[in-house]
Amino acid sequence: MTQQRATDNDSFQPRRGGRLAAAISGTAVLALLLAACEDKTASAPAGPPPPPTVVVAEATSGSVPLYLDVIGLTAAVNQVEVRAQVDGVIQQRAFTEGDIVKEGDTLYVIDQRPYQAALEQSQAQVKQNQASLDFANVEVKRFTPLVARQDVSRERLQSLQATADEAAAALAASQAQVKTAQINLDYTTVSAPFAGRVGRAIYDQGNLITAQDTLLTNLVQLDPIYVYFSPSERQYLELESYRAKGELPVSVSLAGDEEHRTGGQLDFVNPKVDYATGTIPLRAVFDNKNYELRPGQYANVRVELTVRPDQVLVPAEAIGQNQANFFIMVVGKDNKVERRQVTLGQLYQGHRVVEQGVKPGEKVIIKGLQKVRGGSEVKPQLAQAKSPDSTKSDDAGKNQESKATDSSAEDGKAQDSGASTN
Repeated sequence: MTQQRATDNDSFQPRRGGRLAAAISGTAVLALLLAACEDKTASAPAGPPPPPTVVVAEATSGSVPLYLDVIGLTAAVNQVEVRAQVDGVIQQRAFTEGDIVKEGDTLYVIDQRPYQAALEQSQAQVKQNQASLDFANVEVKRFTPLVARQDVSRERLQSLQATADEAAAALAASQAQVKTAQINLDYTTVSAPFAGRVGRAIYDQGNLITAQDTLLTNLVQLDPIYVYFSPSERQYLELESYRAKGELPVSVSLAGDEEHRTGGQLDFVNPKVDYATGTIPLRAVFDNKNYELRPGQYANVRVELTVRPDQVLVPAEAIGQNQANFFIMVVGKDNKVERRQVTLGQLYQGHRVVEQGVKPGEKVIIKGLQKVRGGSEVKPQLAQAKSPDSTKSDDAGKNQESKATDSSAEDGKAQDSGASTN
């Protein structure tokens, strides 16, 4: 019995070993198949990435004014220190500090009583002297025929005539004193010599003031107003070449203004150059009825020299910059990008004049510069057309230009290495 079980076990061992070998073989085959699939997948070539999407705008052509832009300083046409011309005590201050006053408005009233008394005294003296003159003339008239009849001496008549002449002179002197007294009385009322804005009141009611020495307040005329500016000698020569053809319109803007104030006219050119700075002082005059400009403000002065037709314009954000030059990315045939070096003109209404490098109708990239380089393919999307508006100022465009130039400069740095290989 024992021997038979052993034989059965011996016969069972080969059968178990066969099953294990079969399982191992199947696993190995499966692993080889998976490895083969992975190798095939890894060796398969990847497809090209889609071209980047960029926003483009068409270069346009139009007439662009040529400006001369310089920094200027506003100044008053008239400004005075208001001082008393007679001594006395201030009885009234008739203005509010900082107010606009009209010509002839009363600013101060000084005690008038002593000056009124002096006037009345002078007027009384005139009457007295007039009476003396009248009496002297009657005496001369009465004695003249007596001298002809030799009833009185000629010397007597001459004495009477001298008395009449002295009375006439005394009358004239007293009449002059009346005028002086009237002037002094008028001086007790301090009036505005012209329309303008009055300053701080330095003295108020009750103060004793001295003629000519006491400053009461200041008065500044605001309309019209001057703007002084000093272009360089080269700029002045260019300005004069255009000015010879006609008057040049001048406009001005202050910090924060979106538009220039127009209507200025050149009214003064300094006869000589400032040798210390190489500049020539000029002056423009502006209407200032709303009193928006005040003396002493720095202003951006713009002189329109001429209007240039057929200028190529691109949005300012299309301009890229690197350490060497300015460039524009142009989308050409088959949506291929071409990097072009450009020569720029002035900024106008948020657009840049391109003097060389781009033609009207060509598409330039305005968004997505950092995604492309010369020779690459792109997917362009046309931006909404925005052409320069001649009714608006380009001051806002200047701010856009600085931002666009900064961002474009960063784009340009990223493209320099790639562009240099094209």
